[in-house]
Amino acid sequence: MSNAGSSYFEDYSDLARLDEIDWDAIHTNWWSSPDVRESKQAEFLAEHSLPWSSISRVGVQSHGIRNRALEAIRASTHRPPVEIEQNWYY
Repeated sequence: MSNAGSSYFEDYSDLARLDEIDWDAIHTNWWSSPDVRESKQAEFLAEHSLPWSSISRVGVQSHGIRNRALEAIRASTHRPPVEIEQNWYY
């Protein structure tokens, strides 16, 4: 699998194919190998829309952004946890 920004990416729409993702590469913190870099950029994109209720967790970089996220979802009936995750690379 490759990232959707490349000219040669493969577009899958079957969740049963998630096992084709290089999960070891995705879970590593190292980007030095070209193969790892490409595998880490594999994306799971939702086309058109995604039910908000399917979001189980929100990760943010700081307390300030966490407060903004909590304010944004305050009126929602679905309020997943908003956690500071500075170790995430995005």
